[in-house]
Amino acid sequence: MRCSNCNSENVSGDKFCRYCGCELNAEEKVDDNTKFVQAYVGYNYDSFMTGTFNVGAFFFGPVYLLYRKMYLYAFAFIFISILASFFFPLVANIVLGFVVNGLYLSHARDKVRFIKTQNKDLSETELLEKCKKMGGTTFIPVIIYYVINLIFLVFVFWIFYLIIKEEDRDTIDNEQLYNTNVEVVYDVPTNFERIKNENEFVSMNDNHYCRIKSYNSYKLDAIDDKEYVEQGAEDNDIITQTINGNTWYSYIEKGYSKESIHTYISIKEDKVFCIEYTIYSDYDKYCSDSLKPFINSLKLVDKSGVEA
Repeated sequence: MRCSNCNSENVSGDKFCRYCGCELNAEEKVDDNTKFVQAYVGYNYDSFMTGTFNVGAFFFGPVYLLYRKMYLYAFAFIFISILASFFFPLVANIVLGFVVNGLYLSHARDKVRFIKTQNKDLSETELLEKCKKMGGTTFIPVIIYYVINLIFLVFVFWIFYLIIKEEDRDTIDNEQLYNTNVEVVYDVPTNFERIKNENEFVSMNDNHYCRIKSYNSYKLDAIDDKEYVEQGAEDNDIITQTINGNTWYSYIEKGYSKESIHTYISIKEDKVFCIEYTIYSDYDKYCSDSLKPFINSLKLVDKSGVEA
């Protein structure tokens, strides 16, 4: 017997089409499934049949699809929305508002055929109840959707909070760095001239070349001072000494060619004072002789000039 709905050939005696699930009747028409589709859709079946624009789909987009148990359509809509630009959801909702009625009726008919195919032994009344149960609406996926969105928003705001908090911390750290009452002072050796910025001096002629550079930083790590210095010194030996009542850590770092960088570090109130004295040649007697008196002049003082 041939099915009047899908035109497929079935074995004589079959009550339902093996391919589309419709009842096999020589005089049966496609519209014979109407009552089952109506049961599946629910109380507002007429609005799907006669309406041209679905307001619910326009305002709620994928949420409406979830509400109507059209899960694959909903996930596809969400996925496309994520990939598209920010203005796309509005355009998509307008399009969805116009097409969702026909889309849902097609979805309902497919579901009814599936239900009838899988439940051939049920009576018509039982099939109607089955369609009502399988169709209709549900708020469970809608709630899950909003919960997931809420969790995502909380996560995003939490990330922004951490970023802002870190920026505020950096701001505070910088304020502490530059507003501290302590500063380093020293005597600049003879023949050294200031260059470019106020914390850099150079002495250079045909016989020698040496440079003094000072800068500050801030110790954020919860470690003691020597461990902090060791991180920057790497494998260089660190010498601890007291200069004018303050503890200084020093190490020598070899640079390019015969260059040597003598680094002196003192930490006060978590503010790091760093002095670099660079000698560009091991045989530079003037630079080497100027180093010791320069280092001996290092002092930490408060803004009033009193030694810290």
